[in-house]
Amino acid sequence: MKTLRALGLALILSGCASPAPSLSVARTVGPVTTVFPSAPVPSPTPARAACPNGQGGACLGPLAAGTYTTTVFHPVLTYSVPPGWANYEDLPGNFLLTPPGSGLSGVDSGTGDFLGIYTSVAVEALECTAQPALGVARTANSIIDALAARPGIVASTTRSLTVGGLPTLEVDLRMAPGWKGSACSGDHPDVAVITGLAPSDFEHAIGGKTVMRLFLSDTDSGVQAIEIDDVGGGEHLDAFNPIVQSFRFG
Repeated sequence: MKTLRALGLALILSGCASPAPSLSVARTVGPVTTVFPSAPVPSPTPARAACPNGQGGACLGPLAAGTYTTTVFHPVLTYSVPPGWANYEDLPGNFLLTPPGSGLSGVDSGTGDFLGIYTSVAVEALECTAQPALGVARTANSIIDALAARPGIVASTTRSLTVGGLPTLEVDLRMAPGWKGSACSGDHPDVAVITGLAPSDFEHAIGGKTVMRLFLSDTDSGVQAIEIDDVGGGEHLDAFNPIVQSFRFG
């Protein structure tokens, strides 16, 4: 569409009708009026809901069924969930999902199931000091061997598989029947298991009827861990399988 400049002369258009002009703004400079098309008004960007966990970074909170990608967690993770799941951490080294019937308060109190992913982990010192245990190599295989040999822990046979494109070792851990030690809670039996190395930040123990399923992968950033805690003794573990199978890293 041509720009028309009115120069005090009569303009005669013949042969075709001019298309209807778009909304325009006219500016007058001396005797010349120049017509400029109006700039398009951008649509407002929908506001991102605040993470309901004050320490959860860019978490999304309750999720509708669908596929999502992390904002802060590294490596970037794409994952899919059915209805009822929630995301309560999206931090550089920590990511957290909870299934229907669980929630952040249950995770904090040790009474709710959860799935966590951590960029870099190590075996925690037996005394539960949030420090790595001495003498354990930073490899998936060494971590599993050390945990399987730790007093107070019963470990399953290690399984090899691929998760999110990464070669992975999987093992289930339980507290040994009759164990009386209380290194972490101070008021009920438990055993220190793993702790985070930067950028991951956490320390986790196992106690009660909880079954902890670990998926460990050797990466350039250290040993990456996917941790599933099933406080019901393992009866809910199968519900986590489709979530883990949906993971894609990078």
